[in-house]
Amino acid sequence: MSSKLKAALGTYGRALIACALTVVVTSGIDLTSISKADLLKLASSIWAAFVPVIIRALNPNDSGYGITS
Repeated sequence: MSSKLKAALGTYGRALIACALTVVVTSGIDLTSISKADLLKLASSIWAAFVPVIIRALNPNDSGYGITS
């Protein structure tokens, strides 16, 4: 696995944890009885977590995995 891919997956993983945790805390989701609506809220955090990865990938000054790295 390349270092750029590892960096991108690391960024995505951290963002996914932050997004999912935010959804759970702010929505008051009871983790012992998750409904379909709760799963849809959590699913939205999956795509939202891609935003930081895309921002870093499009940044030409990012030495990790930016456009020009």
